[in-house]
Amino acid sequence: VNPQPVAPANVCATAIAICQGESTTLTYTEGSGDAFKWYKGSCAGNPVGEGNNLSVSPTTTTTYYGRWEND
Repeated sequence: VNPQPVAPANVCATAIAICQGESTTLTYTEGSGDAFKWYKGSCAGNPVGEGNNLSVSPTTTTTYYGRWEND
């Protein structure tokens, strides 16, 4: 049995505001688990990717959430 995931110390984006056609990179520091997964809309919302340094190009105002998960 895997231990419970440990929350990241910090999650952030390289740019908080971007223009149409631009991208930003989502990053995290520390924490632990089997995989770090990103969601938009809520922490259990639509999955958008996994891992550190995830590039996203939203077309509308979007809130991203990241968390460590275990299988």
